[in-house]
Amino acid sequence: MTASSPDSHIKTADEIRSLFVLDPNITYLNHGSFGAVPNEILSYRERRLMQIEMNPTAAFHRDLDEQLDKALTMLSHRLLTPKSRLAWMPNVTFALNLVARSVMDTLRPGDEVLLTDVEYGAQYKLWEWVCNKTGATLTIANIYGHSYRDRAAQILNAVTSQTRVLLMSHITSGTALLLPVEEVCRALADHNIVTIVDGAHAPGHIELQPAAISCDYYAGDLHKWQVAPLGSAFLYASRSRQKELEPLVLGWAGSDPTLSLNTRISRAGTFDPSAWLTVPRALEFHDRYLLPAVPAARALLHRAVEGLESLGFRAIWTKDEQESLLMVAAELPTGLDADVLEATLLNWNIEAPLTMYSHDATLLRISVAWYTSEEEIQRLLECCEAAKNICYG
Repeated sequence: MTASSPDSHIKTADEIRSLFVLDPNITYLNHGSFGAVPNEILSYRERRLMQIEMNPTAAFHRDLDEQLDKALTMLSHRLLTPKSRLAWMPNVTFALNLVARSVMDTLRPGDEVLLTDVEYGAQYKLWEWVCNKTGATLTIANIYGHSYRDRAAQILNAVTSQTRVLLMSHITSGTALLLPVEEVCRALADHNIVTIVDGAHAPGHIELQPAAISCDYYAGDLHKWQVAPLGSAFLYASRSRQKELEPLVLGWAGSDPTLSLNTRISRAGTFDPSAWLTVPRALEFHDRYLLPAVPAARALLHRAVEGLESLGFRAIWTKDEQESLLMVAAELPTGLDADVLEATLLNWNIEAPLTMYSHDATLLRISVAWYTSEEEIQRLLECCEAAKNICYG
């Protein structure tokens, strides 16, 4: 099977799952955290790596720059974003650390760094470290429990005259919420505030054009919903902010601001480039097999929510998440012990994360991917009901 001759028989969830290397004994409802990679993509990556190993000198000294540039061009076409504003990254955490360490040089005591209360846990740790180093203050905008329409106002109302940096997710991790990043970034465009968007869950999940968001920086993972291999991500930097970025590791490119963004910040010594070289193939695979399956997956997610709510769970999504996302988070019913549910999920071979939030809420988050079947959702519901019986019994 090749990209030019798609298999028209691949339509059902079970048929799509056969294209992945997932363990058939696992009910995998955690694509949002660790995206499964199709066998075809893994094989292609291995072939690209073997091509490099056949003549590493030719690859690294003569061929690789052109090949990576071509792959970045294809990614820029997908994102409808100028290639000059993109750089390859190994993951979003790496990219956001690079941004944070560049931004921290501008922070002074009394300045404020603003995050929302539904960000990825590692980002709190990163920006707490930045604030401890610079004397800046970390502040939090409370948006948990607010509708999509109210979230922008909640974030903007938390902005003060001392705010210098704002970081927010495009799609949040543990809570699976969509944030109005474009509305917020446009409102702050003239406020001299560095706007950073954590887009780990967005590529391949929703329509995405980083350049249209009006943010200063956008980092996106390609190894989740875009089904590219681990080690593939990108960083977008607006034209006005690019020269402020400093590489985390200096290589032969140094920090020469006249070089392209990708050349300056993505290359640090000899490395394995096969994940980035595989991205174009992953884009093709996504379009060929997965995009047509999104409506069925979204409908299945809605049926899963109906089943969970019949058991006493409360989905925290609003209409905007319902229409856009393939993930949902639901608060556990009163009396259902989180430890019991977690143990039951593991015993039933179901991968679905539980997250404890400071709002005294424990959330079960499920991802319904293109390969998720009706039987797997039914198994999840039976598992949750069994856990309730343990607690209530």
